[in-house]
Amino acid sequence: MFHRVLVSLDSTPLSAKVLAAALRVADPDGEVIALRIQAEATPLTNSAAVRTELDIIDAETHEVLRRATAAAAALGQTASVRAEVRSGPVEGTILEAATDLEVDLIVMGTHGRKGLTEQVTGSVTERVAARAAASVFVVKAAGYPFLQD
Repeated sequence: MFHRVLVSLDSTPLSAKVLAAALRVADPDGEVIALRIQAEATPLTNSAAVRTELDIIDAETHEVLRRATAAAAALGQTASVRAEVRSGPVEGTILEAATDLEVDLIVMGTHGRKGLTEQVTGSVTERVAARAAASVFVVKAAGYPFLQD
């Protein structure tokens, strides 16, 4: 089991599986940190729009956490869960958060898409796994039948 687990969440349905996986591998006395990233930089001249966008991401993240922690509690999983919302490039922000928060494990999802860009550069998940100091647990969109709702 891992004491401090960082979970990278996005706005897709895969996030529920990723969070469920993190809760299952977290130490009962540990902590799960759900990270959402606002990746697109909004011009600083419109700071109200930046704040509104971050507020929306924060509200979505807390809703995902509410559902996941209720399901985890029903299964007797007791790790504490909190949200962290940051802004910046996805890969770098995940790596920075993992270092700042001194996590033991990073849990990420992969949709398995392989467009031209991903074929050339690799996916964010692959790049984070290659560069992270912590272990990385990758949850696939298809598969992991024990994580199905």
